[in-house]
Amino acid sequence: MSRVNDKDTAINLPVLDKQEENSGDQFWRSYDQLANSPRYRDIVDHEFQEGADTPPTEVDRRNFMKVMGASFALAGISACVRQPEEKIIPYVKQPEEVVPGKPLFYATALTHGGFANGVIVESHEGRPTRVDGNIMHPANLGSSDVFMQAEILQLYDPDRSKTVTQNAAIGSWEAFTTVIGDQLAASGDGKGLRLLTGATSSPTLIQQINDFLAKYPQAQWHTYEPTPIASGEKIAQYDFSKADVIVVLDCDLFTNLPGSLRYARDFASRRNPETNDEKMNRLYVAEAAPTGTGSIADHRMAVRSTDIWKIASAIAKGVGGDGSASGQVPETAANTVEAIIDDLKKHNGKAVVVAGETQPHAVHKIVESINNAIGAVGSTVEYIDSPLAYKGDPFESLRELTVDIKNEEVETLIVIGCNPVYDAPVDLDFVEAFKTVPNRVHHGLYHDETAYYSQFHVPATHPFEGWSDGVAYDGTVSIVQPLIAPLYGPCRSSHQMIAFLNGNSTAKDYDLIQTYWSDKLPGDFEKSWRKALHDGILKDFSVSVAETALPPTPVSGETDEDEVSTPTQPEETESGERSDGLPEELAGLEVNFRADPCIWDGRYSNNGWLQECPKPITKLVWDNAVLMSKKTADDNSLENGDVVELELNGRTVQGPVWIMPGHAERSVTVHFGYGRERTGRVGKGAGFNAYALRESGTPWFSIGMKLNHTRHHHQLVSTQDHSSLEGRNYYRDVQLSQFLNNPEVIEEMEHVHTDKLSFYRSSKWDYSKGYAWAMTIDLSACIGCNACLIACQSENNIPVVGKGQVAVGRELHWIRIDRYFKGDPDDPNPPIVHQPVPCQQCEQAPCEVVCPVAATVHSAEGLNDMVYNRCIGTRYCSNNCPYKVRRFNFLQYADEDTEQFRLMRNPDVSVRTRGVMEKCTYCVQRINSARIKAKIENRSIQDGEIITACQHACPTQAIVFGDQNDKESRVSKMKESKRNYGMLNELNTIPRTTYLARLTNPQESLVEVHDHQDEHH
Repeated sequence: MSRVNDKDTAINLPVLDKQEENSGDQFWRSYDQLANSPRYRDIVDHEFQEGADTPPTEVDRRNFMKVMGASFALAGISACVRQPEEKIIPYVKQPEEVVPGKPLFYATALTHGGFANGVIVESHEGRPTRVDGNIMHPANLGSSDVFMQAEILQLYDPDRSKTVTQNAAIGSWEAFTTVIGDQLAASGDGKGLRLLTGATSSPTLIQQINDFLAKYPQAQWHTYEPTPIASGEKIAQYDFSKADVIVVLDCDLFTNLPGSLRYARDFASRRNPETNDEKMNRLYVAEAAPTGTGSIADHRMAVRSTDIWKIASAIAKGVGGDGSASGQVPETAANTVEAIIDDLKKHNGKAVVVAGETQPHAVHKIVESINNAIGAVGSTVEYIDSPLAYKGDPFESLRELTVDIKNEEVETLIVIGCNPVYDAPVDLDFVEAFKTVPNRVHHGLYHDETAYYSQFHVPATHPFEGWSDGVAYDGTVSIVQPLIAPLYGPCRSSHQMIAFLNGNSTAKDYDLIQTYWSDKLPGDFEKSWRKALHDGILKDFSVSVAETALPPTPVSGETDEDEVSTPTQPEETESGERSDGLPEELAGLEVNFRADPCIWDGRYSNNGWLQECPKPITKLVWDNAVLMSKKTADDNSLENGDVVELELNGRTVQGPVWIMPGHAERSVTVHFGYGRERTGRVGKGAGFNAYALRESGTPWFSIGMKLNHTRHHHQLVSTQDHSSLEGRNYYRDVQLSQFLNNPEVIEEMEHVHTDKLSFYRSSKWDYSKGYAWAMTIDLSACIGCNACLIACQSENNIPVVGKGQVAVGRELHWIRIDRYFKGDPDDPNPPIVHQPVPCQQCEQAPCEVVCPVAATVHSAEGLNDMVYNRCIGTRYCSNNCPYKVRRFNFLQYADEDTEQFRLMRNPDVSVRTRGVMEKCTYCVQRINSARIKAKIENRSIQDGEIITACQHACPTQAIVFGDQNDKESRVSKMKESKRNYGMLNELNTIPRTTYLARLTNPQESLVEVHDHQDEHH
């Protein structure tokens, strides 16, 4: 396909053609890169900066020789410095299980959106330092997400609420119980008493609240969650390990659902044809803004959220489901919809369709009819009783509460575990209503916006500080046990708050949990209790699968098209014409409201790890933005960072623009969680508040939005162009059919086919003996979720540097996830791919030969080691690394003064200081620990005994680590795959980290259509 070099376009076509000639398929990171814009050139040209914080000065030969001579002398004596004397206090009676320096591990659980996931928490001398998934828990099978990993930082956050407050002054638990206790007594049977909580599945807490409602029969309990949750008496449970064809409609399947971690694992298990009889599953996704799920899809449709119902109806009509609500499918999706219908018919009983919780109930009804029609129910999807206490619409529950407040029917409102003053729908005007309640109580981890307007605020315990229980998406029950006593004395758990309402202000959460389960565990209670704590799950208790599936939706006549449409969406005739008579260009834009992939609904806004975590698709940090397609931006003369005013139903908010390839046209997406007024020092002032536009009737998307250019600009910081590998064949992917026809196709993609040459002497090590540590990363499985990045940050004491430092390329993450767009930059919906890049641990490492003080050296087992106390900060190693994976401490980023952060750190990993280079070590501390254990037991290290932090966190098991000299090891077998390749092999660095090329499984008819279009152009 040829392209015309239009003088109005910013794309540098000669540069682009040269890259394509050198690299085959073209992968690009941003429009700035394609345009070779001044901003992009500035990033590339200043990647290796001259000075840490001062402008460069000329250096003559005499000064250079003096500095180098001093560096050799200092390198020899730096390891001999006498350390300051420290005094320690021994145990009076040492606990039997505690061995100083040896961590203990405890099984517990973390809840998110009311659903529990099993975790194993590492503890050093009573200090929780690390979170990993519980491999015995069926909901996540040992994997984790960014939120689970970041809970360690949440626990030690110095900005957490520390005291009870009464009317903005320091109060006490005793004063609180006295004043509110009197109010409860005065209410008699609970008239005017309201309880508002977040979503919960805790059996004990639900029982406590039921006891509360029995004690105060006129009291009412309301539930509110600002983000999508699975509502209804029954919820869907999917088994993607049995699905050959998966269709996802407006849902980030692998990150946003209660069962996302298990779903990602099951999906990835079917993406390797070498272990699945040369077969792969096929994934179709329809969505407005690109997501991690969309990026892994074989076919992705960029459509507006308001058009999803049309696609669902067309599919239903094609497979014999309920297609009575009809509309014209967007032209860009028509061929794909036909292919979906054909695929679903061919894979009856082995296919499934999933609708996101952001879609209205009527769309879910249509999808249920499709799943019934294709034989999915009972095979790839089942319906179980929802473990959530409240099964209705949380927005309706909050609306009812607000109406009661405005009608002066509420005397006392107790808010537990949510922040409605900040995140309630704007049309409810909850803030003003809340102020009028005579008695207002807030219980939470932070003194947030709701706490600010409350008369009493009671600080909450962190999940690692108290006892509780919870239920996973599949009905698995877990006991939540504490790892540490509450860091701040006045903290109370939600169980203790409800116990106080029930008349017991001195209750202990341990007694409450154990009492609830005392008559429910089988056999000897003490034995069953201890086993439940050890395993992290109650194996004999779960929510059972519904005996019958949801009743099939009638094939015709009972689905009202108006029910499918959102309240602000005009009807559309079968011909596609708008019923309001307005042409499309005058009808306003669609706006989508979504939870932020890093800080969620705002509850993690003060978490520096998550603020600085590059968002999976945009790679933005420390900000949210107004995401839109390039065409939408061009139509409004907008560029990245331009501040626009969004107007919806008379309300306005301002935010900066970010152009997102693959976004649906005439649609924008904004993320929640920013614009906080009452948060800690980390989250204050970051981003804009998207909640200011959202209404309860259209919480997830609406149309009719107006967009106005303010002529202002805001600096958005994105890492997408950092560490650029220009014009090199670093990412490889092929279609499944190509790979099966020619398994050598991956090797044929080598950038240069020559003899292996090197400037450096051959290694003196014989790597065929002993251990040879290596890693593989399967690009077919990577969904770009960032779990590995946060896990690495937690394990290796990597500090946060701040927005300003990231802007100049000084982020310190040891593993980065490069995100690329593939193909023609004029394609409005280019494929999106992810590539994790840690240190490649080269056998012939270019970084080692240039270090003047041997601060980076090679081990006999093939590790590229760092000796921190030798490093004098020349940064020659960073300049000479072709993979750009080394990180330099330009400033003192590690906080050595805040006591809480000192408790948080992993004692097995050194804390680096200013002027020191650092990078991925393959979690060498874990290797050493396993080596010591194996030596004591007089055996060799077994395969799978060492699991790196990134590997353990990965939901899809894309990362595999082990000894490549062990021919039976998993990593060795991975490296024997025909998909295995090394990045930049032509440099002959012999990297120990290699990649398995990505395979896609497109539908044949769509491939033919695509090729035909290319020939036409």
